[in-house]
Amino acid sequence: MKPTHEKYHKFNGILKNDTNMLVLLGVFTTVTLFLGITLKGKFFSINNFQSMAFQISEFGFLAIAMSLAMLTGGIDLSIVSNAGLSGIIAAFVLSG
Repeated sequence: MKPTHEKYHKFNGILKNDTNMLVLLGVFTTVTLFLGITLKGKFFSINNFQSMAFQISEFGFLAIAMSLAMLTGGIDLSIVSNAGLSGIIAAFVLSG
């Protein structure tokens, strides 16, 4: 097992070498803070985190299915139409 300071040094090396990652991290932090300040308690609420956690599983399944289809057949799938079709199929399955 590596000492903690070596792991920390490796992470710093990744951030120093990849400026795109730093820009993405900065944009993410800025947007998160902006929404947290402007929405005044609604963005960092328990209900919002529960809603996001519920939606992450759906987007995860869509991403796995779409990446599998794109990798095996080279098919370009539209995420909006795929999500709509998935919703229609789920409604038919749940309605009996």
